[in-house]
Amino acid sequence: MAETITDRRAFAQQLLADAVRAHPRGKAGVAAQLGVCRSLLSRTLSPNDKLDLSEPMIQRVIDCLHTIPVCPATGEPIAYSDCRRISSGPAPSHNPYKMTIWVRCHTCPNKHAE
Repeated sequence: MAETITDRRAFAQQLLADAVRAHPRGKAGVAAQLGVCRSLLSRTLSPNDKLDLSEPMIQRVIDCLHTIPVCPATGEPIAYSDCRRISSGPAPSHNPYKMTIWVRCHTCPNKHAE
């Protein structure tokens, strides 16, 4: 993942552009997924009206759109926000399957440093 603000901003803009191309509803669908208005997304991606992404928006884009292709614990794609939530959450001692995943998360190379 990108480290500096400039790198993170460019990374987030690339994620947005890729998501808009891939989403069947385009900008409207990605905006709904992010929980923002379509016009904000449109201005952010426009070459003529370049609106800079704020740091909270950059984080939202990365959390919602950046995924780990294959989670070592589940074998399925997982969003970084879900990865962070599961690995930093309390141990789910009530559910053996979730506990197995939680234990694997703590040795995962994708685990986020908090």
